[in-house]
Amino acid sequence: MKRMLTFAALLALAMIVALAGSRPRVEARPSRQTPILVVLNPIQDTHVATGIKTTQDNVPMKTGLWLGAEYISYIQFEFPPSMGSGATIVSAELQLYCLKGEIDVEKDPEFQLSPVVRAWKERDLVWDNVPNSSGPRLSARWGECTDGDRWKVVSGDDMTNLVQRWYDGAIDNYGLEIKKKSDSNVARYTFQHETAQNRYPLGNAARLVIEYEGATVDTPTITPTDTPSVTPTPSNTPTPTETPIPSDTPTPSNTPTPSDTPTPTNTPTATPESRPAYMPLALFSWDLRAADEMPVEPTAEPPVEPWTAPVAEPATAAPRLSWLARLLQQLR
Repeated sequence: MKRMLTFAALLALAMIVALAGSRPRVEARPSRQTPILVVLNPIQDTHVATGIKTTQDNVPMKTGLWLGAEYISYIQFEFPPSMGSGATIVSAELQLYCLKGEIDVEKDPEFQLSPVVRAWKERDLVWDNVPNSSGPRLSARWGECTDGDRWKVVSGDDMTNLVQRWYDGAIDNYGLEIKKKSDSNVARYTFQHETAQNRYPLGNAARLVIEYEGATVDTPTITPTDTPSVTPTPSNTPTPTETPIPSDTPTPSNTPTPSDTPTPTNTPTATPESRPAYMPLALFSWDLRAADEMPVEPTAEPPVEPWTAPVAEPATAAPRLSWLARLLQQLR
């Protein structure tokens, strides 16, 4: 019995080891990041033409040879901050919307795209001040411009490598020059230019479509800001009034000691001087005239009250009235 139990245990252990060895091995594989797609609108585009001295930045772009004139287009894109740094450009494709294609003998003319080597401005660019270009020079054939084939594309490894070098800063990004590669045959394309209404996604202006991965976007560090304390509302400060400057106080003089007031004496009462009394002369004159000219009717005399003459100093005797009466009659 003991041997059978031992044998069963060994058999179970062998089966476990066999099953463990038959399980498939799982190897760790690096995960691939999904590429990010970005579509860029041009920041400027224009064209120049032989002998034309005015800017063409507000009309559709033209490139090629036509009626003895050469047309060259210029276009520039700018990378957005969202692409960060350290990205790998997976693919890059330039898309141009063809409004009109004028082809004569050569049905599939070849055009050339080259990076520009200096800065330029669309509002200033004319034939006499066009910038130079350098390699790498990209080649493109677009064929006819029909309703079903309006978008003309430049893509491939050369285009992707050029965009990568722009992004890395290996060469300066001044945009592209687009021109006909050979002047043996005439051909001209007219492409939609960039305006506010023509921009992607609603419009048909030129586009640079990029797929990239592995970009690092710097996240700004947020510095905590101290919460400001509540500032009390200032109260109205009263306007100070001017304080008068005190004048010098005069030194008081010594007050004189009052002298003794004299006792008033009795003022003597003045005694009027006694003078003789005179009777008015008119009374005597009237009485005398009446005595001489008019008869005097006897009238009853009123009773005469006794009169006591005041005691006075002796007076000089009055002149006689009869003499005075005669004198007055003569004067009349």
